[in-house]
Amino acid sequence: MALFLWPVNTGMEKITIVTLIDITETKQYRRESNRELEVKQQQNFLTLLQTIGMRVNPTYDKSPHSEISDGTIYKFGTEIVGLQKIWIFEFYFDYEGGFTDNLGNRCGLLVEDLHLVPVIDGLTESVSLEIPMFDTKTSNYRNTVIYAEPDK
Repeated sequence: MALFLWPVNTGMEKITIVTLIDITETKQYRRESNRELEVKQQQNFLTLLQTIGMRVNPTYDKSPHSEISDGTIYKFGTEIVGLQKIWIFEFYFDYEGGFTDNLGNRCGLLVEDLHLVPVIDGLTESVSLEIPMFDTKTSNYRNTVIYAEPDK
């Protein structure tokens, strides 16, 4: 009988997503009266998670959290100014290069995958979206920024 030992350093990569989209993980899956907001928030979180899951199997130990921050710190679009409500989501995956594009950008493929994915807006966001979608690329309306740690 062989014994398989997992390596001590599994090479987990960490990605941080900062967005102006309400991605609160509510775990509210069923539509119940007075719970519509929580269902829509959960749907946005699941949309994000499923998009990530097209390339890697993400793991996370904390749900996305929200805070108020200056939008210019995170390199959102130029039209997004002043204090904004942001959501921060950190996740891990277990193999190197899962989102690395052919230019060597460690988040390049996730930036491409997530760009223009539809979301539900009008939840608890502080911004009004031009079009309800994750925007990871445009210079003036970018509402989602992705960092590979420790690149931040």
